[in-house]
Amino acid sequence: MTVWTDIGNIQKFDVTPNPTTIKHKKTRGGLKTIDKVAVTLIEMAFSAALDEWTLDNLRLALLGQIATDTTGEYMKIGVDVIERQLKFVGDGKFGGRFEVILPRVFINAKDAIAFLADGDNDFGRLPLSGDILADATLNAFGTVRALAGSTGSAPVNSPDELNYYIGTGILYSAPLA
Repeated sequence: MTVWTDIGNIQKFDVTPNPTTIKHKKTRGGLKTIDKVAVTLIEMAFSAALDEWTLDNLRLALLGQIATDTTGEYMKIGVDVIERQLKFVGDGKFGGRFEVILPRVFINAKDAIAFLADGDNDFGRLPLSGDILADATLNAFGTVRALAGSTGSAPVNSPDELNYYIGTGILYSAPLA
């Protein structure tokens, strides 16, 4: 059983599929046409914007490692490879809620970390990103489940304004299974 740790509220959670394809071109006749597309590689990535600036979240974002000296605990940055499980639970003001479970992610944070934010406009967000790795047990990159919605039950048929999604979410982390 996976024990999930709540790592905080998030305003952004993206999953980006990136398939590599080869296209076959039919050359009979005067015009070439594509008649077959083969997928040769599937890659997936994620990115999130965390609201919570905790030491563990900073460790994830900075690929850090906790160390101690005579002054106390501190973090070395850019020295640790981090793999975890992630679970996103959407909490939509409108629309259905979704749960996304990614059983293997390689934290590969590449976004700038702004230790100072424009306080007139927004709280500072802690960016987190990386690669989603295929899970051999699941034989997939992860799962998406529709949960009971805040304004109705998901999924609902289109067109329906209950499908218009506005909201935030919570991100959870767990060690690899």
